[in-house]
Amino acid sequence: HYLSPPEAKQDAVQNSKEKILFPTIWAPTYAPNVTYIVYGPAGKTFQNSFPSKEYSSYLEYYATKYCVDVDPLGEMFSARRMFDFPQSFSCLLNLSDSAPKEHATVEIARELCTGAEIDDPFI
Repeated sequence: HYLSPPEAKQDAVQNSKEKILFPTIWAPTYAPNVTYIVYGPAGKTFQNSFPSKEYSSYLEYYATKYCVDVDPLGEMFSARRMFDFPQSFSCLLNLSDSAPKEHATVEIARELCTGAEIDDPFI
């Protein structure tokens, strides 16, 4: 079974049995032009409370905002949007155990992401 390049990138993020090396770059399938630096597992699932009062959980957030059904036990990952690049890049250079918790600002879902396109990762 052949996977097209977009399908292969999505499969590599969502279904890989290999250990993911962090930090890495992901883009949500529901917003492919938005990229995140992903630092590692956030220790949360879709069942956890959402940070704002607008939604009761990540499950409700994704169902309401993006009309996607997800596994309630799906794992969330600590991430920071690429538009906040200067702080994100400084965190990439500091790969200590505390870096993800100190610098990540959102939680994103692996099952809703794909590998992101970047022109030059060494900028």
